[in-house]
Order: sequence, then structure tokens, then C-alpha cells
Amino acid sequence: MTYLTPQQVCKTYQIKRNKLYKMTSQCRIPFLKIGNELRFSLEEIERAFRGNGSNKKILV
Repeated sequence: MTYLTPQQVCKTYQIKRNKLYKMTSQCRIPFLKIGNELRFSLEEIERAFRGNGSNKKILV
């Protein structure tokens, strides 16, 4: 499974960092939190941006 950093997600989907963090705080896109760093599964993020993603948050 491939994980992206917030910077990679912003670059790939051409969204601003503030928008990405707002989406994560509203649980609109799934993410993995390791300590205080966010990571996004490539497969899950693609599903979320297509509109049929799960709204799951995983804290590690």
C-alpha cells in the first residue's frame, strides 16, 4: 500500500494545504495519523476524491 504526505496530496490533486486540513478535520477524507504526522493511502484518497470514499480516521 502506498502512502502520501500532505504535500504530495496537495500537489497531485492541486488543492491548497488549508483545504486538505479542513477536509481531514471534517473527516471527509480518510487519513492515517502517526504521532503528529498525517499520511494518506493512495487508494483511499483516490476513492474519496471520486466521491465514494470511506470517512475513516486511524490514529497510531
